Amino acid sequence: MVTKSLLSDYDEGESYNWAHWKTFGEDVALTNYIRSKNLDDMKEEKLFEHECAMNTQLISELASDNPDTRFIVFFSPYSILWWDSIYRDGYTDAYIYNMRSCCNSLLRQDNIKIYNFLTEESITSDLNNYMDLHTGFCSNKAAGL
Repeated sequence: MVTKSLLSDYDEGESYNWAHWKTFGEDVALTNYIRSKNLDDMKEEKLFEHECAMNTQLISELASDNPDTRFIVFFSPYSILWWDSIYRDGYTDAYIYNMRSCCNSLLRQDNIKIYNFLTEESITSDLNNYMDLHTGFCSNKAAGL
């Protein structure tokens, strides 16, 4: 908001527009996706267990310290290109394990609600919703939360 207000007339409606000056579409997404020719062996599902536990603990402690606050956690709908990438790199099992572990831990607290958009096929398989395979907090080389 500060940057936009310094560069031009401030428009509150544009403050959180992360898509400004970006092009989305199947052609752009496919152009930006460099598919690995290799198909790595699937890594151990607990590969990033420690990192996941540390991150989950931070969220849990924050929720515990603020019992009157409702926390909403959501998993972004990664594109089929992203899923293909982590599969080819052998991280699918580790990613799913971390997501399941995180959810199981966080849902023990009454003030945390989780939304998962990863299985919304109408979104994830429509490459017109994307500009590249990276969405949200995770890349194909960092399958931990």
